[in-house]
Amino acid sequence: MKIAFSIISKKNMKYEIQYRLLNEEEKKIFYKDFITFLSVQGIDGKLWKETKEKEPKKALLLFAQFSDLVIHRSLENVIFLMKVRANETEIIFADEEWIHILSVPENTKDIDHLKLLVDNNPLVQKTKVVYPSMGREKWIFMLVEQQGYTPKKEDFRNLFDTK
Repeated sequence: MKIAFSIISKKNMKYEIQYRLLNEEEKKIFYKDFITFLSVQGIDGKLWKETKEKEPKKALLLFAQFSDLVIHRSLENVIFLMKVRANETEIIFADEEWIHILSVPENTKDIDHLKLLVDNNPLVQKTKVVYPSMGREKWIFMLVEQQGYTPKKEDFRNLFDTK
């Protein structure tokens, strides 16, 4: 979902959020980073408080920009995603240029079992496609936010033949 924020100022700034605003839990996690972000913008605690009170649209704009920055950087670090359905496990390897999709006709999260299935099950499907025009990070965001994929820390590279 995209939200456009307009601020009436000398330059009539307009900003369209790319991802979403950080939630309350994320705000707590990135609190110190937000202070640094504001500092880089030349905004100290006193000015921030004043901005929130007198120019709430500008404050929202700054928070939206910070939210986009945090989410985008997080998405840059996502390499593997997984979705387990009733009769299928799908693993995505999102490298810099390609989307590698592995569909295994069984619901399992066990890496060793997945490797066994990939090596021995003729129904396993491997696909390699380019990213849609929205780009890598927005595509990953859509998978996570709208389709229930889970970013994984495990390295599933050995399941893919990326040669």
